[in-house]
Amino acid sequence: MSRSHERKLARDGSPQGAILVLAAILILSNAGVLAEVDRISCFILGKVHASLCPVTGYFEEDPLFMYSLEPIPSGLSDEERRKYDRLYYPRTRSILLETYDILFFSDARIQHFTPRQYHDLDSCFREAGLPSVWSFGPAYGQAIENSILYEVLPVSDHNGHYHKNWRVVFRPQQDPVFDPFVELGMERVIGDGYAYVKPRHGSIVWGDMQPLDTPFLVSWRPGGSKGGHTWVFADEYNVLWWGLSSGSRGNNPFAIDMVTNLVLYSVDMPLISDIHSRR
Repeated sequence: MSRSHERKLARDGSPQGAILVLAAILILSNAGVLAEVDRISCFILGKVHASLCPVTGYFEEDPLFMYSLEPIPSGLSDEERRKYDRLYYPRTRSILLETYDILFFSDARIQHFTPRQYHDLDSCFREAGLPSVWSFGPAYGQAIENSILYEVLPVSDHNGHYHKNWRVVFRPQQDPVFDPFVELGMERVIGDGYAYVKPRHGSIVWGDMQPLDTPFLVSWRPGGSKGGHTWVFADEYNVLWWGLSSGSRGNNPFAIDMVTNLVLYSVDMPLISDIHSRR
């Protein structure tokens, strides 16, 4: 049974769904039972080292997750990138959906992907409910703007990479994905690298970089209710804000929990409401 089908059963209230809900509660309350319950399977492509992509380090530390990596650094030829694909990338759409619950693209240089790979991803995101999280540098212009995935993203533009101090101010939302972090002081954490993004009509802006007054995190479900949650960060995992000096969390100790809540929300599992209790 695929992971996506298990999530659907959980939403439908079947006996299997009840088991998964119980498993989620146990995961969040007692890490000692993780060997016996379902873990969230993540696939990270692009800049995957923890010093450049914080989620790699977070998933290694948090026993809720299991993950695989496909390093696609800059400076490689298309043939070299295809070699990495043969080593790490699922061969078919079905294997992709059966293996992973959520994909992370960390400035991933995927312009070498075949038309079939692009169309498979488009179908997974629009029709199969597969969530994805994107953080861009130069990869946006090289791999996205002229591909079918351009229309999948909740932003229609990703412009430049600039340096000026900012802090995130989260917008009040109907779903309290990031609400716990406001009282924990995350809005006081300073970042200094960013890009301008243009949210599409119908997307949700979860937070803004102030005083720049430009979005920090945008999401939507492409294709309507069947689509998977698709997220775009505008800061390319800025080291100062994410606290990734030498791979440590540094000055933003709750970023790991913020990412966890984002993933839980994306796969329709209960959110963390009490961060201190979880720790």
